[in-house]
Amino acid sequence: MLRIEAQRASVALDTRDLEIQDMDMKQKALEIVSKISGMDVAKLEPKLDLVADLGIDSPKALQMLLDLEDGLGIEISDEDAEKLSTVEQAIGYIKGHKKD
Repeated sequence: MLRIEAQRASVALDTRDLEIQDMDMKQKALEIVSKISGMDVAKLEPKLDLVADLGIDSPKALQMLLDLEDGLGIEISDEDAEKLSTVEQAIGYIKGHKKD
């Protein structure tokens, strides 16, 4: 019984660690988008379009992708990058492709 409780406690701690890592990654990604777009992090909303709302043109998009890859230790293929049109999609992609 004690072993099961210890395992549950360990799983709970692991889950919290993952949540903290996800929050850290999200915050870092938002800071990168903020830096590239010039919009304050606090004003970035999930539905904002990277091009239409934030003015991230091709050169800025390339810089953003490079900064995201370097800053978060992920790789974003050109094909996947073309599908990222909103802040929410970018954050979702990063969460789904983080390296363990």
